[in-house]
Amino acid sequence: MKGRSASKRMIVAVGLLSVVAGCGAGGPSTKDDLCSDFDAVSNQLYRGVFNDNGVFKAAGDLAGTARRYQASSAVQASADGIEKISKSKSTTLNQLRNSTIAIADVCGHPLGL
Repeated sequence: MKGRSASKRMIVAVGLLSVVAGCGAGGPSTKDDLCSDFDAVSNQLYRGVFNDNGVFKAAGDLAGTARRYQASSAVQASADGIEKISKSKSTTLNQLRNSTIAIADVCGHPLGL
């Protein structure tokens, strides 16, 4: 009996930890989160490759963060365009900049700087 009770507690504890760990990725994002992901896209651009997986992964992360950024509806609205880019095979600097104008306003600098 004693072993069974400890096992049940362990299962409950692991379940609770899983729920708590998952909350961070699904909750609202902060300005720091948004600008960090924005800068990650910029860092990938410094490599000068617009058809590299790193750019598209960083753009996908930025889209998710923008979608959860509740302080600006313009940032949230930009998430769809950024996500389309993240799922594409290539892009241009102008496409990325145009898709991230609202984020650039929040972060205080354009993409790539």
